[in-house]
Amino acid sequence: MGIRRERNLKTFTKRAVKAILFIALMDLQLSYALAFLGREQIAENLSSDITKVIIGTILGYLAKSFFETKEEEKVRLEEQAGGCFATPAGSGQSPLHEWRNGE
Repeated sequence: MGIRRERNLKTFTKRAVKAILFIALMDLQLSYALAFLGREQIAENLSSDITKVIIGTILGYLAKSFFETKEEEKVRLEEQAGGCFATPAGSGQSPLHEWRNGE
């Protein structure tokens, strides 16, 4: 059950982003219908707002994915090193942290 829940949590963000983008794209199409009906100013404002939502959603998802992948890679490298980057007792920081900072 733990593996299924973990996989489900990983795909939740993808599903949420897909739903947001789908609804935003449908709303964007509705702005063309408003323009056709003579409501150009409302259609222009709606298109502008929806475009901002689409860009914000994509950028937020890309940032989340980047940092998540970066953290997973860091954990994988630490595990692959056999624990040599583990935090020594009482030091508070790992040798990897000290190496990155030039200490």
